[in-house]
Amino acid sequence: MQLAEPLSTAFDRLEDFMAIWADGIPADAVERLQESVGIDDETRGLFAERLARLQPDAHSGAVLLGMILGLSAATG
Repeated sequence: MQLAEPLSTAFDRLEDFMAIWADGIPADAVERLQESVGIDDETRGLFAERLARLQPDAHSGAVLLGMILGLSAATG
């Protein structure tokens, strides 16, 4: 399976989203972005719990961004 094209598209979508919020992204917009790829409250809880066990010093925002990009590319 070729992933370069869907991943590039996912980055394009994220860049478009971020361009709208030049002065900072409000929390509700971040939640909507997460929901657009299926991340809900239950998923956020699981993510926080499992990441803390797997890699306690990880930057959760960066990992979550990677997850959003991956899910966006997969669901393209």
